[in-house]
Amino acid sequence: MPLVVFVGLWEETVFRGFLLGRLRAVFDAPDRPETRLRRDALAVVLSGAVFAAGHVYQGALGVLQT
Repeated sequence: MPLVVFVGLWEETVFRGFLLGRLRAVFDAPDRPETRLRRDALAVVLSGAVFAAGHVYQGALGVLQT
Protein backbone atom coordinates (compact mmCIF):
# COMPACT_ATOMS: atom_id res chain seq x y z
CA MET A 1 0.00 0.00 0.00
CA PRO A 2 2.76 2.54 0.75
CA LEU A 3 4.21 1.95 -2.73
CA VAL A 4 0.84 2.71 -4.36
CA VAL A 5 0.58 5.99 -2.43
CA PHE A 6 4.19 6.92 -3.21
CA VAL A 7 3.82 6.31 -6.95
CA GLY A 8 0.68 8.45 -7.13
CA LEU A 9 2.30 11.30 -5.21
CA TRP A 10 5.45 11.05 -7.33
CA GLU A 11 3.52 11.20 -10.61
CA GLU A 12 1.51 14.21 -9.48
CA THR A 13 4.61 16.02 -8.22
CA VAL A 14 6.56 15.45 -11.42
CA PHE A 15 3.83 15.98 -13.98
CA ARG A 16 1.63 18.56 -12.30
CA GLY A 17 4.27 20.37 -10.29
CA PHE A 18 7.51 20.31 -12.21
CA LEU A 19 6.61 19.61 -15.84
CA LEU A 20 3.61 21.92 -15.98
CA GLY A 21 5.63 24.77 -14.47
CA ARG A 22 8.51 24.23 -16.88
CA LEU A 23 6.21 24.08 -19.91
CA ARG A 24 4.54 27.33 -18.85
CA ALA A 25 7.98 28.94 -18.63
CA VAL A 26 8.99 27.60 -22.06
CA PHE A 27 5.89 29.02 -23.74
CA ASP A 28 6.01 32.32 -21.86
CA ALA A 29 6.02 35.50 -23.94
CA PRO A 30 7.00 38.29 -21.52
CA ASP A 31 6.24 41.02 -24.03
CA ARG A 32 2.69 39.71 -24.66
CA PRO A 33 0.73 39.12 -21.44
CA GLU A 34 -2.53 38.61 -23.40
CA THR A 35 -1.27 35.20 -24.54
CA ARG A 36 -1.24 33.84 -20.97
CA LEU A 37 -4.40 31.74 -21.44
CA ARG A 38 -3.06 30.20 -24.65
CA ARG A 39 0.28 29.46 -22.97
CA ASP A 40 -1.39 27.82 -20.00
CA ALA A 41 -3.72 25.74 -22.18
CA LEU A 42 -0.83 24.51 -24.32
CA ALA A 43 1.19 23.62 -21.23
CA VAL A 44 -1.74 21.66 -19.73
CA VAL A 45 -2.38 19.75 -22.98
CA LEU A 46 1.29 18.86 -23.46
CA SER A 47 1.71 17.87 -19.83
CA GLY A 48 -1.34 15.62 -20.12
CA ALA A 49 -0.03 14.09 -23.35
CA VAL A 50 3.34 13.28 -21.76
CA PHE A 51 1.56 11.83 -18.72
CA ALA A 52 -0.67 9.70 -20.95
CA ALA A 53 2.33 8.53 -22.99
CA GLY A 54 3.75 7.03 -19.82
CA HIS A 55 0.76 4.69 -19.77
CA VAL A 56 1.24 3.23 -23.27
CA TYR A 57 1.94 -0.16 -21.72
CA GLN A 58 -1.79 -0.25 -20.79
CA GLY A 59 -2.79 -0.07 -24.44
CA ALA A 60 -4.81 2.52 -26.32
CA LEU A 61 -7.72 2.40 -23.88
CA GLY A 62 -5.37 2.97 -20.96
CA VAL A 63 -3.87 6.02 -22.65
CA LEU A 64 -7.30 7.46 -23.44
CA GLN A 65 -8.55 6.90 -19.91
CA THR A 66 -5.45 8.52 -18.48
